[in-house]
Amino acid sequence: MSLRTLANLALSLHTKDASDTSFLLALQHLEDEIRKTEESRRAQQKILNNLIRKTKTAVLKYSALKKALEELERKNLEEQPELEKHARDTQFIRTKAKEYKSQVLKLESVLKNSGADSNIFHGNLVQRSEDLEKLKQEIIPMKKKLDSYHGLPPDAIQAHMRLDEIKDKVASLEEELTKKIDVMLV
Repeated sequence: MSLRTLANLALSLHTKDASDTSFLLALQHLEDEIRKTEESRRAQQKILNNLIRKTKTAVLKYSALKKALEELERKNLEEQPELEKHARDTQFIRTKAKEYKSQVLKLESVLKNSGADSNIFHGNLVQRSEDLEKLKQEIIPMKKKLDSYHGLPPDAIQAHMRLDEIKDKVASLEEELTKKIDVMLV
């Protein structure tokens, strides 16, 4: 090697002098930098791979969301006429209900002015129907009690005889129960 080459090499390696030791230290320093650079490159490659994986996942999610949005927009376009028709129908029904209500009020006032009995008006009839249902519910227990008397004879003498029979039967059952209890105690 020529002196000029050694001088240029020493300048490139930033050494103090052209000794073997300085060159070896400079080479060692270059190897350390190469190793650090390689480690940094590996770390950057790992980060890059992670970002690529996340990007692919994001692209897949984006495409799925885009398809879902397109599907929703398509369904919205399909359902829009039906929703508009429903809104028109609802508005029509509300308008008719208001018309009918005003007609009912007018006709009720005509009925009142003509001297018709207010008991035939809808509100009164509904109230009477509710009162009737309450009375029916109150009658049910009374009917059950009345039905329990249907088994009795219509004649008072026969009723007393039937009552005596039942009393005798109860007495014999009590006697039998007493005997069984006595046997159990013995």
